[in-house]
Amino acid sequence: PHRARLVRSSDKSYTSCMKAHMRKQLRTFGTRYGVRSFIIFLWLTLLVITYHQLNTIRASLGTIVVELIEFMSTNPWGILLHIAIFTFRPLFFFPALVLTILAGLLFGLASGIVLAMIGTLVSASVAYWVGRFFNRASEPEAVASMRSWRKLIQAQPFEAAFLMHFSFLPFDAANYFSGLTRMRFVPFILGTGLGNLPSIVSFVTIGASIDLNVFMKDGFTLRAFNLGYFAFALLIFVVSVSLTELTRKHLARAQQPQKDTL
Repeated sequence: PHRARLVRSSDKSYTSCMKAHMRKQLRTFGTRYGVRSFIIFLWLTLLVITYHQLNTIRASLGTIVVELIEFMSTNPWGILLHIAIFTFRPLFFFPALVLTILAGLLFGLASGIVLAMIGTLVSASVAYWVGRFFNRASEPEAVASMRSWRKLIQAQPFEAAFLMHFSFLPFDAANYFSGLTRMRFVPFILGTGLGNLPSIVSFVTIGASIDLNVFMKDGFTLRAFNLGYFAFALLIFVVSVSLTELTRKHLARAQQPQKDTL
C-alpha cells in the first residue's frame, strides 16, 4: 500500500508538472505570436480600408501628388508634413521616389537633399524596427530561408546595408529584410545613408529641375524642366549604376578566396 501511494503521488506530481509546462508553453506562444498576428491583422485591415477609400473617391497616385504639391507649397508646415509622410510611408507602401523628387521640387536642391536624407533615414528606421519586431526570436533558424545572407549581414553589416541600397534594390524590401535578419542598427543606418546618397542627389536634382509654377499651370512639358539640372541628374544616375556594378564585382572577388578555403 505504501508503494502504491508513492506511485500515485509520483504520477500526480508528473501530471501537474506537465500541465504547468503546457500552460507556460501556451503563454509563451500567445505572447510571441498572438500579439504579432493581431498587429498584422490590424495593419492589413488599415491598408484595405485606406485603399478602399482612395478607390471610392477615385484618387490616383497622380492626384495625391498634385494635392500634396498644392498643400506643401503654400503651407508653412509643409516641411514637417513631408517628413511625417516619409516616416509613415513604409506602412502604406507609398513610393519613396515620389517624396524624394518632391523634396527637390518644393524645397530646392540643397534643402531638398537634406530633407530627403532625413526622411530616408527615418523611413528606413521605421521599416527596420517593424521587421525586427516580427523576428524577435533569438534562434538563428528564425529566418531559415535567409541563412546565406545572415552570414554576410552578421560579418559585414555596413557593407551589406550599403550594397543593398547602392544597388537600387527595392527600398522598403531592403529595410524590412535588414530588420528581419537582425542586422545591427548603427551599421545599418550608416550603410543606408551612404548607399542612398547618390540616388537621393539624383532624384532631388530631377525635382529641382522642374519649375513649380510652370508645372502647376501646364503639367509635364519640356518648358517646365531646367535641362542643365536634368542632365546633371541623369549623369549622377548613370555613374551610380556603373559604380554599383564595379562594387559588386569587387565584393565578389573579395569573397572568392573565402569560398575557396571552405
